[in-house]
Amino acid sequence: MRFLRLLLPFLLLLCGCSPSGDQGHTAQPMKLAAERVDNGNTPTSDIYLVVGDEKVKVAEALACDSLPPAQYGQYDIPEEAINALGCFWAGSGDYFYALRTDEGARVYHGYVGEGMPQDEVVYTPLMAFEQGAPHFDLGPSRDELVGTYALSKEEGSHILFVGLRGDTLVGEHFVLEGILPPVNQLNMLMTGLEPVDSAVLKLEQPKMFFTSSMGEGQFVRTREGLEVWLYPDNGYLRLQKILAEDYSLPVQ
Repeated sequence: MRFLRLLLPFLLLLCGCSPSGDQGHTAQPMKLAAERVDNGNTPTSDIYLVVGDEKVKVAEALACDSLPPAQYGQYDIPEEAINALGCFWAGSGDYFYALRTDEGARVYHGYVGEGMPQDEVVYTPLMAFEQGAPHFDLGPSRDELVGTYALSKEEGSHILFVGLRGDTLVGEHFVLEGILPPVNQLNMLMTGLEPVDSAVLKLEQPKMFFTSSMGEGQFVRTREGLEVWLYPDNGYLRLQKILAEDYSLPVQ
């Protein structure tokens, strides 16, 4: 038995096996790559996730280049990212990074455009390469959209109730003065209040944009959870979905 225990690591080394019998895709080299495409005078790049010998196109962007790890913090990219790309054009920026997961890798995308806050890049999962295959269906399902979303700020807070009438999404938007109380007190606060707007949300899938009489918006799955981004005239509101385990809302 002692001889077999000594022999086993040597046999595994010869066959290139792991003790579980499967190294999986996490052992393969992975990176994000930008390849310039011929698009006239516009510096267009195709963004690929390269996993071993496989190459999967994940996006298109303008004027892309590698971001050095020393700049990751500047663009809110995790230190453990495999690598990252920055794409800058006409006052806007697209940012991509790849992160290893237990089953492969996941690619995240962030965007900062004109009129958006410049102090933070908000990232959403763009695609995953897990269990040997690409997956682009990372957006929220329609049922996940139902719930309460909130933005708590000293200068004024917002609450959006999203529900379903049959297959139709509807929203009720409330605006309140000051910061919001803890979540378990919201029901008492909302008693007797009237929404400033109530509207059908005409959803465009899979991008999760919607139009309504209250304005345009979109549902976004971010690193922090599910959110609604509303775009009132000359504005941008970012509301986070309240979960059952939440106790209070941060002041922003």
